[in-house]
Amino acid sequence: MLWLALQAAGHEVFNHATNVDKVVCWGSIGEGLNGSPAITGVAQLEKLSNHEGVLVPEFTTDPEEAASWVQKGLMVFGRRNNHTQGRDIVGPTQQAFYDRDYWVKMIPNISEEWRIHVFDGHSIARGKKVYDDSSGVPPCIRSRRRGWRMRHDVDPSRGLRPAAKAAVEALGYDFGAVDLVLTREGQMYVLEVNKQPGLDDYTAQKYAVAIGSTTGR
Repeated sequence: MLWLALQAAGHEVFNHATNVDKVVCWGSIGEGLNGSPAITGVAQLEKLSNHEGVLVPEFTTDPEEAASWVQKGLMVFGRRNNHTQGRDIVGPTQQAFYDRDYWVKMIPNISEEWRIHVFDGHSIARGKKVYDDSSGVPPCIRSRRRGWRMRHDVDPSRGLRPAAKAAVEALGYDFGAVDLVLTREGQMYVLEVNKQPGLDDYTAQKYAVAIGSTTGR
């Protein structure tokens, strides 16, 4: 989709080419924008938690500590370091709960979840997660395969964009999509940063413009 958006904007696009204006590493490693290795899972949370302006959910790599949280009645999710679309997430009632790399406490009183795209220190696109099925109870894991979708025609609350920029900066990425939540008390938490985010027409066009601006067009 990004390839088509770049071509529509008048750019020539090549795969693994040399002698070009700009190299964009979309999920790959190399010499170019976002060419550094991806930082995922607990390593990402640790790096984010040590950066000023970034708040993350409480997490642990100790299964005994995770078990103690569950015993206290807290909602806890088990996760793998390498995951996609939330397919790795399991709750404490599932058999695979303790067969995970780390565990995260669920943030209470979430009012909104957003994905904010940051490119070269600028917020270039945003999406608010909304539940598609008004007849059912929205699942607490807000993924597309669970019925959530992105709404792009609303603006995020003040403070979410700076938090997203700080998260991308913390990981040393040139660009990334930041998943954040806002609680009813006004706290902002960064859940995850994806250096190879899935795109729709809106976000692909925004990335095409941002990439084009780095080549002088």
